Amino acid sequence: MRIDLAGLAVNHVVPGGGATAAAARFRLLHRAGVRSPNALSAAFIEVTSSNLVLGAICAVGLLMTLTTAWSNGYYRTAAIAILAALLVTGTGIWFLTRRTEATMVKVHAVMRLVPLISAEVTGAFLRMMAAQIRYLGRNPRKMAFDLIFAAANWILDAAALWLVLSAFGHNLGLGPLLTVYGAGNILATLPLTPGGLGLVEGVMVPALLGFGTPAGVALLGVIGWRLLQFWMLLPLGAAAYLSLTLGTFEKTPTTAIRVRPQQFQRRRCGTLKRAAVR
Repeated sequence: MRIDLAGLAVNHVVPGGGATAAAARFRLLHRAGVRSPNALSAAFIEVTSSNLVLGAICAVGLLMTLTTAWSNGYYRTAAIAILAALLVTGTGIWFLTRRTEATMVKVHAVMRLVPLISAEVTGAFLRMMAAQIRYLGRNPRKMAFDLIFAAANWILDAAALWLVLSAFGHNLGLGPLLTVYGAGNILATLPLTPGGLGLVEGVMVPALLGFGTPAGVALLGVIGWRLLQFWMLLPLGAAAYLSLTLGTFEKTPTTAIRVRPQQFQRRRCGTLKRAAVR
């Protein structure tokens, strides 16, 4: 929990969206003793599954408001872009897990043309991701928990936005709520500003106006929600990071260094002798 809070706080301070949070979580998990491949795959799968669920939630909202807002050109563009992104992502995951070798050949050929990026490292990373995704696919219970928790994260946050708007006297429908919330948070994943600061507000307020929300309620509702959803996480994340650095992580290196090579050799020899006696 503390590692996730610290990663979210970093995401809200440094531009980079989900990639920044994933990198921060990987570093913290590695310092906590998680093996690098496991930490890397966990951080990647967390961000990927979370963003896929967010896209699905936004798609549900778009479908629910299809008949009332399709005439709006911005709405049509957003709907097509989000549905296309979900389709491309799903197709990419299918090829990565079902046609791994053929996909690796094409990725290797493309990566050779990209400077400063190793084709071998990229291929090894994608193979590891494919293995992890296949492992989750063979464990539907774990996959279900992963998706349920990811959905709960976004749905509860959307419920917080609805409550703030309701407190200012406007009850937003479920379809518009999911559409506005999904569009704003998808934009926040772009590596432009920390946590989409300024971009989320600049999109969600006009979107709420387009769904009939009064101007004052839309502005105050989004600002009040962002105070809870964005700014409140900064002190919580900083406290979580300090507690890890001054507590858990401070003890990890010292306990690992105290075992000297001579002591390890003596212990190993004693274990081998006992095994030989048995």
